[in-house]
Amino acid sequence: MSVPPALADAPGPVDRPWLTGACAGLAAAGARALLFALRDGYLLADGLRDVGARSLLLDLGRGAALAVPAGLLLAALARSGRGGRLAAAGLAIAGGLLFLGGRLPASPFHAPGFGSGRALAAHGAAAAVALVLAGAYALSVAGAVGRLARVLALAGGLGAAGLAGVAGALLESGPERPEGPGVVLVSLDTLRPDRLGAFGSERGLTPALDALAAESLRFPRAWSPEPFTLTAHMTLLTGLTPSVHGLEPDRGLPDGVTTLAASFREAGWVTAAVVDTVVWLEPRYGFARGFDVYRRVEGDASAKDAVVRLLAEDVGDRPLFLFVHVYDAHSDESVLPYEAEPDHLAAHAGWYEGEFTGCLPERGCASSLLLEMNRRGERLEGDERRWLASLYDAGVASLDARLDRLFGGLRESGVLDRSLTVVTADHGEEFYEHGRALHDQSYDESLRVPFLVRLPGGAPSGVRQDLVTLADVAPTVRAFAGLPDVPGQGVSFAGALAATPGASARDAVLLDTGRGSLGVVTERWKLVPTRDGPRLFDLAADPEEQRDLLAGGAPPPALAALRDRLARWDADVRAARTALGLPADPAADEADLDRPLDDDALRQLEALGYTGEVER
Repeated sequence: MSVPPALADAPGPVDRPWLTGACAGLAAAGARALLFALRDGYLLADGLRDVGARSLLLDLGRGAALAVPAGLLLAALARSGRGGRLAAAGLAIAGGLLFLGGRLPASPFHAPGFGSGRALAAHGAAAAVALVLAGAYALSVAGAVGRLARVLALAGGLGAAGLAGVAGALLESGPERPEGPGVVLVSLDTLRPDRLGAFGSERGLTPALDALAAESLRFPRAWSPEPFTLTAHMTLLTGLTPSVHGLEPDRGLPDGVTTLAASFREAGWVTAAVVDTVVWLEPRYGFARGFDVYRRVEGDASAKDAVVRLLAEDVGDRPLFLFVHVYDAHSDESVLPYEAEPDHLAAHAGWYEGEFTGCLPERGCASSLLLEMNRRGERLEGDERRWLASLYDAGVASLDARLDRLFGGLRESGVLDRSLTVVTADHGEEFYEHGRALHDQSYDESLRVPFLVRLPGGAPSGVRQDLVTLADVAPTVRAFAGLPDVPGQGVSFAGALAATPGASARDAVLLDTGRGSLGVVTERWKLVPTRDGPRLFDLAADPEEQRDLLAGGAPPPALAALRDRLARWDADVRAARTALGLPADPAADEADLDRPLDDDALRQLEALGYTGEVER
């Protein structure tokens, strides 16, 4: 190997081990930060280079805090002789692979993983750099090779310093920032409002949510259009009801739909989503549309919290539209129908001493058992039914404890006080109030959702009696942030966010179970679409919806007005679909997903009680 004359007389790395170790550590930190930056993709995206620069500098600093001391430790080993040099080389290879590959410390947001060619290439690059670093020690011998190893370490350190300089320049030259507030939209999948102290519960399950509610406007009369994770969430993010956006397990979002995230990204906000890995939130349905960052994170709300904290650091004080979806309260696929931390299980469900374990021989466990019982028309009774609801309570308590950390992180980062925060759910859960478990009927236990709106700074707060629906979130958030409106079935209640209560934005809520099956809720009446035809309830006299006024006798005079309203809504649905280039009749849609659900996804959904003729 030929070495330039200028290096021939230079001191070898053995003579300057501390400089070599520090530079090697800095090089490792720079390589790691660059790998993370390439994975995040901020630096390659228009309008996000300042976010990428900030993220790179933070990662470089965190990495250097670990790698430079490690490099000095390896230098001390290398200085002890040939055995020490070999030990240093082995540690450099092992530690370099873990550190550069994002596994030390573990980071679910940044770690490249092993699931794609790009991820494997990242690990390959990490391995190459680790071997070069190891050479700085293993080849720390007199002569040209040792001197070349020192030069490589010095070059790597200088490269990392140069990388920091470039990132600093990019950070200073970021785009002009919009004037509006940030927005945090949190969906707590399957959460019934009657479990929150802020909505009247005395069970003590939700101190964290209740504390947030004390700083928020609370809307106790809020509904989802349909108790289905897929369709309700798309309504939340578009302002379109299920019959208009048309999502089905085999049908994605039409190309012409403008999502809430797309509106904010076009206006200059950073748009990010941190959602569960449940199949219904997969990007193929259109949920990633408009998001700069769309992270699907396995695990409970604590795992989402770790990702949200890193996102908040990366974004800094730029206005952020953040969507967070957690699945903790949803029915489970293991043994118990609802899972929770051991202390919460003991506190809320430990009273049960019966023989039912959540499983029945040859009939399955958890959600799949409840679904199978629904199909047979069977139900749990007595203590077993109460225990089922108690397990759900325990799960809600565990969810709330994790949310305390999530909201704490948003508060610490300043995101919460700079943002309009909306906390809601896609649907509730049934415990045989109308003969079934899980959530597939359009009664209040499935359709009523918690609804909290915290203004930037946390004031004003209080209770609003407006009728609201998930379709109202998109127009309200756009109006509050000063963005142009986008046509949909939602109505803005931005006026209700003022300190002085005003008139309600609507006097009726549209229920929409898809394919043109519509219902209506007013102050007094509820016309419910069911498999067996519509049912009518007088909510003033029958708030638990037990007496169908269409089952016999003369229907009340209000029925004609309700049907007239549904006819007008049906015409609106058809007009909205036509404007999107879809068949006017929602029932005429055909499947349009390029990739149908695979066997693994179908098995997951079956275990969660999400397949079958009506259970979704």
